Amino acid sequence: MVAIKDSKVEAMMSQVDFKDPVLSEGHESLLKAFVRAHPNSKFSSSERDQRCSSLAILLHGPKITDKSLTVKALVSHVNRPLYTITCTDFARELANHFERHKMKLHYSKS
Repeated sequence: MVAIKDSKVEAMMSQVDFKDPVLSEGHESLLKAFVRAHPNSKFSSSERDQRCSSLAILLHGPKITDKSLTVKALVSHVNRPLYTITCTDFARELANHFERHKMKLHYSKS
């Protein structure tokens, strides 16, 4: 299981507006439309519904390109918690997965 840092309180307390990140023209409306149109991003007040729906977004790019501010603006826009998973979390989980299944791989080769 990948360790996920829950910064729900931080995300809800520090609201960020889409005016804060520097986005190319049209990207703000594109991101908002993408999030609203995704089947798992239903806007629901029910806590159970919010736990059952999720939307994973991977932003890639060089440092200092407002990726963090863009994510915080999206979180504020949909009023949802932000969960951060680092590359280290993935590497650790991959190593654990490999160790657990190493024996299966060994036997399947023979």
